Parts: sequence; C-alpha cells; structure tokens
Amino acid sequence: MIANQQKAKAEENELLAQKQANLALKNIQFVLTETDTKLKEQPGMSEVRIAILDAVSKEWDKLDIEMTGGVRGEAIPTLMALRQQMGLAFFELDKLAEADREFQRLYDMSAERIALKGRTDAARSNRARIALVWTPVKKRLTSEPAAAMTLLNESEALARECLSDPHPLPGSPSKEELQELLSAVLQNKAVENLHQGQLIEGEKNFAEALQLIAAVLQTVRSAPDFAKLSENEKDALTAARQINHDKLALGLAYVRLRLGRTEESLVLYDQAIAGRREIFQRRSGMLPLKLELGGHLGNYGQSLMWLGQLDKAAPMIRESLQLLDEVHAADPQKADYKRQLSVALYRMATLRELQGEAAEATSLQERCRVMRQELADASNDEKNQINLMLINARCGLVEPARRLIDELGALPAKNGELQLERARALTQLSVRAAEADRAGLIEQALTALERAVSEGYGDAFRVKSEPDLLPLRNEARFSQVLAGLAGKP
Repeated sequence: MIANQQKAKAEENELLAQKQANLALKNIQFVLTETDTKLKEQPGMSEVRIAILDAVSKEWDKLDIEMTGGVRGEAIPTLMALRQQMGLAFFELDKLAEADREFQRLYDMSAERIALKGRTDAARSNRARIALVWTPVKKRLTSEPAAAMTLLNESEALARECLSDPHPLPGSPSKEELQELLSAVLQNKAVENLHQGQLIEGEKNFAEALQLIAAVLQTVRSAPDFAKLSENEKDALTAARQINHDKLALGLAYVRLRLGRTEESLVLYDQAIAGRREIFQRRSGMLPLKLELGGHLGNYGQSLMWLGQLDKAAPMIRESLQLLDEVHAADPQKADYKRQLSVALYRMATLRELQGEAAEATSLQERCRVMRQELADASNDEKNQINLMLINARCGLVEPARRLIDELGALPAKNGELQLERARALTQLSVRAAEADRAGLIEQALTALERAVSEGYGDAFRVKSEPDLLPLRNEARFSQVLAGLAGKP
C-alpha cells in the first residue's frame, strides 16, 4: 500500500513538474513575442532584435537538451512554437544561417512529435507547415532549387495525406485549414516552377491552389450564421483568405501570360488587382496590404512591359514604386521592404530607359544600386548577390559586376534561373562596356543563356520578352535558343 501511495505521489509530482515547465515556457514565449513585436514596430531596431534572438536561441538550446521524459513531451509544442517564431524573425532580418538552424531543429522536433503522438492530423500538418516556411530559407542559403522543392514535396505529401486519410483529435486542424495549407504549398511550388521556366507545371499548381482556396471561401460564406455577422466579423473570417485567393489569381494570370494566353491573362489581372484595391481602400492603414498591392501592381506592370505595352505599364509601375517607397519609409532598416523597393526602382529604371528617358533611368538605377549594396553587405546570400550583379551591370560597374557574374557562374548546383540572370547581367554589361569588349560579352551572355536552358530553364516567353536581353535578339544563337525552347513540352 505504501508503495502504491509513493507511486501515485511520484506520478502526481511528475505531472505537476510537466505543467510547471510548460507554464514557464509559455511565459517565456509570451514575453519574447511581446518584446519582438514591439521592437519590430519600431524603425531602426533590427540589431537589437538580432541580439535578443541570439541570446534566447542559446538559452533555448540548453533547455532543449536538459528536458527529458514526460516534461519534454509536454513541452514540445511550446518549444516548437518559439523555435518557429525565432526562425521566422531571423529570416525576416536576413540572418539566414541562424534561421536555417532554428528550422532544422524544429523539423527534427516535428519528427519527434509524430513518434510520440502518432500520425495525427495535428502532428502531420505541423511538420508540413514547418517544411513550407523553411523552404525560402533553404533556397536562399543553399542556392539549390532542388533543396527547396524537396521540402515542398514533403509538405504537399503530408497535407494530402491529412485530407485523404484523416486522423483528427480535439484541437486538430479543420478540413478547411488543411485545404488552405495544401493551397499554400502548391502556390509555393508554382512559384518555384515559374522561376525555373516550368510553365505547364506552374499553371497546374496555381490552378489547383486557387480552386482549393475558393472552396474554403465558399464553405465559410455559406455557413448558416455568416450573413448575420457584421462587416468586421466577416472580414475576420474572409479577408486573409480573399487576399490569398487574389494572389493565386495573379499568379495564374502571370503564368498564362507567359504561355501566350494574353487576353485571358489580362482579364484575370484586372479582376485580381480590383480585389486588392478594394481591400486596401478599406484597410489603407495596414502596411502589409500596401506592400502587397505595390508588389502586385509592379508584377502587372512588368507583364505589360514584356508585352511592349509601355504606356499601359507606366502608371502601374509608377504607382507600385510610390507604394513601396512609402512602405520602406515606414522602416528603412527592414530588409524585405528595402529589397522590394529596389526591385521597383530597377523596374522603373528599365521602363524609363525603354521610353528614352536616360537621365531619369540613371538616377533610379543609382538609388537601386545603393540599396542592393547595403542588402548584400548585410547578407551576402545568392538572392542579394544576383540583385547586386544585375544593377552593377546596368550601372556599368564592370569589375564588381564581372566578379559576381563569375562567382555565381562557378556554383556547382544546376540552376537555370541563375544562369538566365547571369545572361541578363552580361548583356547589360555589353551595352555599357568599352567597344572592344562588347562582342566578347555578347558571346558570354549567349553561352549563359544556353546554359540556362541546359540546366532546365524552359520559359520561351520570358527569354523573348526580357528587356535586359534586348541586345541579344538579333543574334543567331539567341534565335536558336528560342527555337529550342519552343520545341519543349
């Protein structure tokens, strides 16, 4: 009897220890969330955020190692939630190695969670979400598209498994939440397809993702009590989903444009942009909505520029630049804001050059170059290197551009998109280089373009329409590349 009492007491103490440990972890999570959110809202606090995140990450590692048994099992969800928060914050701050470290640990913990709890919907979908948010970190850090696609494929398989073979428990995600997850995964796969010029596969993924989110919206709006809700309550249920729906419509429009289905594409563009404007006008104080509208307008303007419709493209591109300038001004240190503004500046500079406004183009290019140099100085990852390479070439900075062209060309991973970017830079450098060097640079640009195709790039429309490649269009090898792409499935 005494032994039984001692056992019961031990179990009670163990349960109490689990609850106390989890409560302590949740308190830490709350404090970090509150602190980081407040710092994020204040311009110029990036370095402070990094210092805090570094310190918390080290302490979290110690806790992770020290916890064992039931205490660890109880604490895993909170440990994972905070790791994900730290990973996303590091990524936002362009600290890619640190973000990758957090997501790797998080991914390992998700496998541990499945081993402890079985293949429940919550455990599987959680691992799928981790793979999804880890993808952009992995791609930028490794420079290998295949690494990103591997994560997305696993994420897709897990999401589909949850929908086809559900194992729900109390608190598990709903069918609609799982559909949203699969939609997000397919959207990211479609973007990767586009980057590599895999248009047919990209269209397929965008279309299914759009269908899934449309089904979710239909389910929400057809619920019995939905009509009785206030506008704010309706927005709380539908606004974010409608934003995703419109994003997917824009993605589908973009890929169909590149497949030559121009009229169909422009109708989709106009509808989706109208939807973005409507939400932004009702919530104009929300910076993320301004950022999204600016990005979408820029992409639409870029598409019109590719079609040669410069007069129609100009107001879209100019408004995009204005919106993204305002977003950047709200927090000039935020890397993503700066990066998106630099893209808008590059796009506007390209447009103005095509319109014969060389002086304005030069001014825009220089502003873009300064920003991209700052980004590369802070995080010398492939994305920032590519962007800096392109603007250095457009600014006629031969040595810096040449160095990046060569360094990126020496990377071992097959990456058709990267080789296309090198071809763009070499072409622009040929326009601005000394006369004696131009023919050689044109030949190198054509070689890079051929390498892009050999490494999997398959988008004939992009190659034919890209303004940076304009000086190549009369070259026989350029025509051969286009002919080869036209013959691809």
